[in-house]
Amino acid sequence: MGTIRAEVRDQHLAAYPHEEQIIKAFLPGFYVTWAKRRKAYNTELSVYFLNPEPFITEAFGFEQEVMLVYSAYPTVEARAVQASESFMADDPARGRVEKLTYFFAAEAPGIAEWFHAYTSERQESRMIIPFTAESLRNNANDSWFVRNVLAEYMYGRDLFDYRLPLEKDTYFFGRSDVVLNLFDAIKRRENRGIFGLRKTGKTSLLYKLERMLNAEGTAEILYFDCKLPSIRKLRWHEPLGDICTRLSKRFNLSISSAADERKVVID
Repeated sequence: MGTIRAEVRDQHLAAYPHEEQIIKAFLPGFYVTWAKRRKAYNTELSVYFLNPEPFITEAFGFEQEVMLVYSAYPTVEARAVQASESFMADDPARGRVEKLTYFFAAEAPGIAEWFHAYTSERQESRMIIPFTAESLRNNANDSWFVRNVLAEYMYGRDLFDYRLPLEKDTYFFGRSDVVLNLFDAIKRRENRGIFGLRKTGKTSLLYKLERMLNAEGTAEILYFDCKLPSIRKLRWHEPLGDICTRLSKRFNLSISSAADERKVVID
C-alpha cells in the first residue's frame, strides 16, 4: 500500500485539501512523492508524481515515476494537454517520470471520449490515461480500480501500430547507431543510401535525421516525398532541376540555363 509523502501532504494538499480524495485511488499501487500547482498555456493544473510499487512495475513496465495531472475545470481543452506536455519537458519531471505515459484526471464529464478523439487525430501523442475525478472519488477504496483502467488502456493499444512515418521523437526508439552513422556521413559530405522493405522505418529514420540536422543548423535539407503525385508524375530531369533551383536560391548561385534532360546533369 502506497503512502503520501509528508512534504506533499504538508504543502500541496494543505492548500488543496479536496484533491486528497482523488489521489487516494492511486495509493494501492503508487507512492505520491511530489506535487505542485503549475500554470502553462493559460491553464492551471495540479501535477503529481506517482512512484509505482514493484507489482505495478512488473505488470505494466513502468521504470520511472508516472505523472498525474488534475484539472478542476468543467471542460477539457487541448491547451490542458499542451500544458501537461510542457510539464513533462521541464524540471523536475524531465528524466524522472515516464516519457510515454501519464494520467489525466478531470472534473469534466466525458473525458474518456474526449481523449479518444484527441489521440485518434494525433497518432504520435503519448498514452494519456484519463480518469474522471468523480470515478476516482467513488473508487478511492477499491484497490483494483486504477489497475483495471491501466490494463484496459495499456493492453488495448499497440504502441507499434503506426500507419504513417514518425515525425516526432516520442515513439522513435533504437537505431541510434544507424542515425549517428548517417549523421556523421552527412557532416563529412559523404553520399549514403537507405534501402529496405515497405513499413520498416526508412522515412521515420529520415525524419529523425532531418530533426537532428535542423537542430545543429549546419546542413541545408531538401526533402522530397516521391509518393506525391506532383513529384511522381515528373520526368527524371525535372526533380533534379528543382533541386538545383532551390540550392541556387539558398546560396545565391546563378544557373546558366533552364534545366532540361540534356543539360541538367552537366549543370
